[in-house]
Amino acid sequence: ERLNDAGKIKPEIHAYLESRPLTTRQEKIVVLIREGRTNISIANILGYSESLIKQETILIYRKLGISGRHELLEHPNLS
Repeated sequence: ERLNDAGKIKPEIHAYLESRPLTTRQEKIVVLIREGRTNISIANILGYSESLIKQETILIYRKLGISGRHELLEHPNLS
């Protein structure tokens, strides 16, 4: 079980995700998000489903310790 009773990610899972580097696919998604692309546009470009892109963006946010696209655009460790 990844969630606690309140429906939040357990701290140990959160810490694990933040310790993992982005995958190559996730890095490509970050580039496309920073270009202002939508999930459906990213899915079409990379040849994946929109659902997979949504799942990957959630993992990206968790790995980077951010809450969404706006923070991703301002993240200092990404060029």
